[in-house]
Amino acid sequence: LSIEDGLNDLYNVRLEEAEIKFHSYGILYPDDMKGFFFESMVYFYRAASTRDENLYNKYIELTDKVIDKCEEQLEINDNNTDALYIDGAVHSYRSLIMVYLNKSLLKAADNGNKGYRILKNIVSNYPDYYDAYMGLGLFKIALGFVPEKYKWLLSLIGIDGDIKDGIQMLRTSAEKSRFNRVESKAFLVVFLIREKEEKNTESLDILNSLVNEYPDSPVFREVYGS
Repeated sequence: LSIEDGLNDLYNVRLEEAEIKFHSYGILYPDDMKGFFFESMVYFYRAASTRDENLYNKYIELTDKVIDKCEEQLEINDNNTDALYIDGAVHSYRSLIMVYLNKSLLKAADNGNKGYRILKNIVSNYPDYYDAYMGLGLFKIALGFVPEKYKWLLSLIGIDGDIKDGIQMLRTSAEKSRFNRVESKAFLVVFLIREKEEKNTESLDILNSLVNEYPDSPVFREVYGS
């Protein structure tokens, strides 16, 4: 049993199977937070796709526990990069779903700020930890769409956005990360098309590889068909 087994189910949208595998991984390896983190991600996708309040609450409950586990491990070793990364990723995803489901903007901003700073710190201090590049890249892209007249405010609080830089970080994650390779490719396709940066049909080539690797995924097949 491995995290990759669960991710294969997750990307093929076999959510029940993915949840069982991540939950079992957490029981077998209670000191490894990846099982708990990815189990929470199953509920992230369920809540985001259905907008169901109970699923959202379950996601928040699971991520509260993940954050507690991160803090416990970081108290033992504040250079634990896996704990740092998962802490940053959880806060980032919480921010995203709070905005998407029209929850508290203050809580979304607080989670987003924490997530951004943690991921930026990892990329600066541990540049070979490639899984952190996806989250930071997405922040840079999102912030890159902020109107020019407001960018001085981002600079004032130490946050910067750059669409091209963010896309390059997605490329790095797609090529080199351990667990974010597939999601990075999916986001890369979206933003390459949006920014009309399809050099040598890059976005189509990436999407084709995803469809071939995850043939049971209705999401990848629908995007490819469109």
